[in-house]
Amino acid sequence: MSIKTEIREHPILFSGPMVWAILSGAKTQTRRVITRRNCDSVPGCLWKRLEFDNSKVPDGAPPLLVDGSFGAGQYLHVPCRPHPDDPQTADCWTRERVYSRWSVRDRLWVRETWATFRKYDDLPPRALTPPTPVEYQCDKATRCWPTKQTSPIGIIRPSIFMPRWASRILSEVQAIRAERVADISDTDCLAEGIEPHYATQGFRVPLNPPQFAMSPRDDYRALWDSLNAKRSGMSWSSNPWVWVITFKRIQEADRGQGD
Repeated sequence: MSIKTEIREHPILFSGPMVWAILSGAKTQTRRVITRRNCDSVPGCLWKRLEFDNSKVPDGAPPLLVDGSFGAGQYLHVPCRPHPDDPQTADCWTRERVYSRWSVRDRLWVRETWATFRKYDDLPPRALTPPTPVEYQCDKATRCWPTKQTSPIGIIRPSIFMPRWASRILSEVQAIRAERVADISDTDCLAEGIEPHYATQGFRVPLNPPQFAMSPRDDYRALWDSLNAKRSGMSWSSNPWVWVITFKRIQEADRGQGD
């Protein structure tokens, strides 16, 4: 894997409760199931032959590069079946290094659910540019809002369609590592946005309505399945491999044009 020398930006989707947790400073980690779309260095023809069930993090593969240089951070060693035209014997299997597409020091700009004025409802997001007014649905905060509102709020627009200029949260990747989702620690559950709930002496999942449990892991499991249980191979019980991204919010995202 080559060392990266530039800072890159990536869009990343978060649900409303997770945006709220980032804004409050409670959420500094996110876990994303390892898929071909969020990995580098593995061609599509090879990806179909990877056997993730027997993957492992090799010894000496740190989550943060110790020399401070740019790079992909930790990688996953994944067994790879032989090509169908090759002998299907054990000595023909290989191990491939799978790296995250995100790297230490890359920047993540958040896409969240949003809306603008109804008079723009017929326009696609790519046709909207600043200073188009934006209302963020998680907390009803606004950007470029006029002193006098000239139109009712329009359709609620899914996070996937938020353009770059409308994003208000920009974070920097601090570390990347690979692990099974169920290996999460109590400390990391709190970094994922799980909140202590002192009235019940337990913990609260930042969902609507809130859910409560007596341990951070139980709460995080509920949160994970609320987002992933219906996706094949991604439920808590499936225990998929995930990229663990530790990030730090650095500033409000730029207001320039872009998509």
